[in-house]
Amino acid sequence: MTEDERILIPAGIMRRTEENVNINNKVKMAFGSKNVIGYNDYKGTAFVVEGKARFFDSGAEFDMMKGKFSFVTRVFRNNSYNG
Repeated sequence: MTEDERILIPAGIMRRTEENVNINNKVKMAFGSKNVIGYNDYKGTAFVVEGKARFFDSGAEFDMMKGKFSFVTRVFRNNSYNG
């Protein structure tokens, strides 16, 4: 996640998702983590994030992700919003 609350996901495949985002860029994603204490002190919880998304294959953010993940051909970016 970036400082301005954008989520960047390295995309090596995700072709069908990219096709869908090109038609309708509103997305809802669920993320899970076992490192966060959940309901009734269970280990793990999930988060749902809504926003608008796009794929891109150039620019500073792409270069940064490519440096971390050599398989990246595109980056999936979600701009979170409430509602």
